[in-house]
Amino acid sequence: MADPFLSEARAERTQRGFGLLLVIALIGAAIFVAGRNRAIGGETVEARVLRFGSYATEVGEMPLVVVQLDNGSTAEVRAGRNAIAGCERGSTISLVQKGRALGVGPKGCHDASR
Repeated sequence: MADPFLSEARAERTQRGFGLLLVIALIGAAIFVAGRNRAIGGETVEARVLRFGSYATEVGEMPLVVVQLDNGSTAEVRAGRNAIAGCERGSTISLVQKGRALGVGPKGCHDASR
């Protein structure tokens, strides 16, 4: 004769396992969203791309964008490869400015004609 409590215990363990998996997935999603929004919170500014360069890191060369801000000043902005995909000289790029620090904004590059 099969033990009725054995199947109930197995179902309870399975249910708790799925609950734990759901909690881990929610925490992972929250960390992912927080990481993507780390540059958010500053002022969004537009700039024109003048040229591209690179800077050395321990994992290799990373892109650098030289931009001209609306006030006429130029700045070098470190960027990820995906952040400047499709950028060309003369394109408009969205930047996030916190104090004097600049970073590529969530919009990234877009045509100057837009």
